[in-house]
Amino acid sequence: MRCIRIYPGYLLHSVILLMLFKITFAQDTLSNYSLNSRNKQWKKNESSNLNIGRISWGIKGGYTLSNLWGDEIDYIFQNPQTKWQHGFHAGIHVNSMLKKFFWLKHEIAFTTKGAQVNRWDSLNNQVYESNFKTYYLDVYPISPTFHAYGFQISAGPYISALLAATIQKRDSIGNLYTDHSIYGSANNFEEKEKYLQKFDFGVHGSVEYLFKFGLFFHVRYNLGLIDIFQFANSYTLQDSKNTPIKIYHQYFQFSIGYNFARNKVLSEKKRN
Repeated sequence: MRCIRIYPGYLLHSVILLMLFKITFAQDTLSNYSLNSRNKQWKKNESSNLNIGRISWGIKGGYTLSNLWGDEIDYIFQNPQTKWQHGFHAGIHVNSMLKKFFWLKHEIAFTTKGAQVNRWDSLNNQVYESNFKTYYLDVYPISPTFHAYGFQISAGPYISALLAATIQKRDSIGNLYTDHSIYGSANNFEEKEKYLQKFDFGVHGSVEYLFKFGLFFHVRYNLGLIDIFQFANSYTLQDSKNTPIKIYHQYFQFSIGYNFARNKVLSEKKRN
């Protein structure tokens, strides 16, 4: 039997070559991994930078729960006790993305507001409940918004234009009917019946969650800061009250909506 002789020099040379190959392979692998990581981060940053400055829009609608607040509700109505009234709203909004986590929101919506109030029936000498309803066009000109992981927190001013208003009254036999004179007209006699201001102003705060496919849920609280009843002719009519009537709107809104441009952005990312 022949014996195979292994020279130490050849063995050492083989080990050195194997170690050099492993080191070179590891360096190439690490280099490729680092390059892929940089490419992914660059694409992520590029996607975020492309979204900055973009404008998206959507539609929304939902339930409104409204009431009155103020120290002089009983100056217009029988007593200060009121109840929350159900209503609805619908509108459109626009989002302006200024930074990754900072947006500006703009919105316009049709909204019903009001309250259940108490009035006095002078013919039957009793108090009765009446639905006081107002119909406004609400404008939210600019609402700074913090946006992160689908959640949005925003606040800002709102301005409202009164479109119509009604209140329930009783006729001579005690039946309720809907009266529109509370909206106000040139024929209104303010000494007998107060009527509504045509504009409202206040502040709001809201929380929203936006899903990746465009659907969102939104909750908002609005606090009116302008007295809603007209008081222009008080001095002329020698009204015993000589200051504005402290009655204001307040209302919650619970909305569901869809952001069209959000879905468009996601579709573009998938294609890329």
